[in-house]
Amino acid sequence: MAHFHRLDAEADRDFLARGEADPFTGVTFLPTNVVVLTADGTVLLRETWEALGERYEGSGETMPWGTPTGDGAQEEEPTVAAPPPPVPAPTTLAAPPPAAPPASVAPAPAPPAPAPRRTASAPPPEEPTRRRPWLAAFLWILAIAALVIVALLVFRAFTAEPPSEPVVERVDELQAPEVIEVQAGDIDGTLADGDATVNGRFEDRYAFTADSSGRVLSFVLVSEDFRPDLVVRGPDGQQYEARPSGDAGTRVVIDDLRGPGRFEILVTSREPAGDGAYTLSIGQETPIVALRADDRTVRAVLGEQSVLVDGFFRDTYEFGVEAEREYTLTLASTAFEVVPTLTSANGARVRTEREGDALTFTPSADARYRLVVSSRERAKRGPYTVRLAAGPAPEPEAPEPPRILEPNAAPARDSLATGQQRVYTFSGQVGDQVRVDARALGFSPNLVLVGPDGRRVVSDSDEERANVQQTLATAGTYRVIVTGGEGSGLFQLSLEATVAPRADDIPRMPGLDEPPAPEGDDGGTPYEPQLIDR
Repeated sequence: MAHFHRLDAEADRDFLARGEADPFTGVTFLPTNVVVLTADGTVLLRETWEALGERYEGSGETMPWGTPTGDGAQEEEPTVAAPPPPVPAPTTLAAPPPAAPPASVAPAPAPPAPAPRRTASAPPPEEPTRRRPWLAAFLWILAIAALVIVALLVFRAFTAEPPSEPVVERVDELQAPEVIEVQAGDIDGTLADGDATVNGRFEDRYAFTADSSGRVLSFVLVSEDFRPDLVVRGPDGQQYEARPSGDAGTRVVIDDLRGPGRFEILVTSREPAGDGAYTLSIGQETPIVALRADDRTVRAVLGEQSVLVDGFFRDTYEFGVEAEREYTLTLASTAFEVVPTLTSANGARVRTEREGDALTFTPSADARYRLVVSSRERAKRGPYTVRLAAGPAPEPEAPEPPRILEPNAAPARDSLATGQQRVYTFSGQVGDQVRVDARALGFSPNLVLVGPDGRRVVSDSDEERANVQQTLATAGTYRVIVTGGEGSGLFQLSLEATVAPRADDIPRMPGLDEPPAPEGDDGGTPYEPQLIDR
């Protein structure tokens, strides 16, 4: 049976102070460690002793703590029955003291005994070593439980069914070195051998850092070589999977995504081993809110979904206007001074009349206008209201009556405004030859001759002149339409006509007012016209 000893901080103070360590594990002995003393004086941890199969140097014998060691040193075995002698506890393992001399002779000091290789001071006799057999049992239970847990984990690793292949692999490693930092725009790439592969699918990974401008982001992936798939993870960790756009080779992620922050992008294929070229497009667009001229109040917050430009937050609205109709824009805020900017589709500033918070304007033509709302001071934000009201629609103008164009008369003089047209009419008969000429000052005129049957003849134009020459095929009223395109100014219009011969102009023999009726086939019965049965 092995002799075990639990080290005590007080009783084994001298032994612990030497910093002794287990010779096999190198672990320094500490209080409460359970040790064993071998026959040659070597001190081992209990765990080491058991790991050695309870044998050391071929021997399975151990010495009680305090028993003389194999090299002549000894350790004192604590006793409980006999009272301790009135001398301090020995600091080293020493040989038994020699017999006491006679009382009349003062005892000579005993020579110090040689120190053993592995020694330990014995606990004071009044505090015998306390053994805790329950602790060993508890440690054994912990070791067995750990082995059972490890065995279960190994068993599950070998018997678990492989996970089903997802359509799109999650973006879990976009911080890997192969991630490519990109800017907004079109990025051309290729899925091929050498790319990262997950579940048999090639993968390319990108990262895009959006600034704090507030612009709306869009991600589009297009490929003609494979069925593409796209996953985008936002700065908050939210993952957005692409949806098809109607074309089998296009995948789109547009979910009103905005910065600031880093967006992680995974490009892969829908099927395993899909490879080929692709284009990834990253767009940044200014968000535009549709505004209606229905006199409703729109409530918004500047700085919430706004674009940031040079430190100023901006919200953009767009609406349609009708020509010659008065409109009123009313903007108000208690958080900042509102600065509105109104422009037309071509970016030109629209002239307005301002009275308090209201802007009034009257467009000259149908168009689309854009309103930008900002603040007077940098970085100002807060709630505000916008209201657009339209005045009554103007009464439609009566069409201008056509003007008569006299043939072979002096030219008619007139003028055209930009986008305006003039209409002239004349009468013609079958076979008449007509020529219409237009001369303009400062612009290139256009002529269109429209017949009674709707047939149209377009003029030949040469800088400031245009003409139409035609032989009339239908009798009736003809129209001449004059336009100037984008030009405007004075012009003159003339009509030259050569009238075809009429029936009345054919000369007849004297005394015959009407031609004689044809005779019948038999020479006697007069000819009578017959009705045609329709």
